[in-house]
Amino acid sequence: MEDFPGVRGKSTAQMQDINTFLDAGWDFEGESANGEEDIWFMPENGYPKLAGSAGSTSGSNPADMNEDGYVDILDFAIFSENWLIAD
Repeated sequence: MEDFPGVRGKSTAQMQDINTFLDAGWDFEGESANGEEDIWFMPENGYPKLAGSAGSTSGSNPADMNEDGYVDILDFAIFSENWLIAD
């Protein structure tokens, strides 16, 4: 990456290591040293993802109505069954 001064690439192992990002100040679920907003989560053997997206443990995705970690047709079914029903 010598064409881009100051840019240093990371290996796959480094990109899949949460400490790479914690050391850079990223705010992850389950830690508070970098903040308590829980912006990111790290799937096992994966790369950082935004909290609230599929697979997040925060439960912060309002579209995941059955809280199974995915937004899919099952969530749409729950949504449509309750459409325009007042509490």
